[in-house]
Amino acid sequence: MIVGSLFALYLVVRLSLSLSAFGPTRLDPAILAIIWIFLSALVLLAIGSIIGGVAAIRRKSYGLAVAGGVCSIFCSTIFGIVGLILVLKSKDEFIDSPSKTRDGSIAPRKRP
Repeated sequence: MIVGSLFALYLVVRLSLSLSAFGPTRLDPAILAIIWIFLSALVLLAIGSIIGGVAAIRRKSYGLAVAGGVCSIFCSTIFGIVGLILVLKSKDEFIDSPSKTRDGSIAPRKRP
């Protein structure tokens, strides 16, 4: 998920630099506004994907990791789908997973 979000951030920087090289006079202002809105949304999705990826690495919040996986699908489809599948398959490894809180007999995870 983090790799997909880094790809999206690279894409945003690359497109922003390309748009600034064209200058505002070459493009229609309406098209330019739509492009900037799209790039802003992509940055927000990439930030959500990074946060979800960190939560998945730390195995802290399952819901946040799944939300980051969904954001990652919009950033980069292949990496997002793979990341989301891996998070969904490792549901029992998270501290706040429903299967662990129901039982109550599992000890908290020790830090290395």
